[in-house]
Amino acid sequence: MANGQVVTNAGRAIVSNLVSGLGGTVPKWLGWGTGTTTPVAADTALQTPSAEARTVGVPTRTTTTVANDTVTITGTITSASTQAITELGVFDALVAGNLFAHAVFSALNLVPGDGLLFVFNWVIG
Repeated sequence: MANGQVVTNAGRAIVSNLVSGLGGTVPKWLGWGTGTTTPVAADTALQTPSAEARTVGVPTRTTTTVANDTVTITGTITSASTQAITELGVFDALVAGNLFAHAVFSALNLVPGDGLLFVFNWVIG
C-alpha cells in the first residue's frame, strides 16, 4: 500500500477480545472509499466511503516468517459507478461496526461493473 495501512485502536480491542475469549466478531467485511488522508490508529471509519455495500471477505492464516503468523482477508467489491478508489477498510460488521484496519493507496479508476480483488495481510509480530 503506497500511502500506508494501520490496525486501528478499535482493531487492537477486537484482537484482545478474540484472544482472551471475552467475545468479539472476526473482522472480515471489506469496504472501500475515495479518501486520501494517511490512516492513523484513531480512525473509526473510512474518510470518504463509497456507496457500495461492504462485502464479506474470506479470512485465512498464511505464513510470512513463521507458520500462521499472518491474517489474510480476501474479497472482491464491484463498482456501481465511475470512481477512483483510494482507501480500504476492514470491519467487524456488514453495517456500522468497528474499523479494524484502514489503508490508503494510489487511485484505482473504475467504471460500473469493474471489480477489485483485495488481499489484506496483517502480519502479527
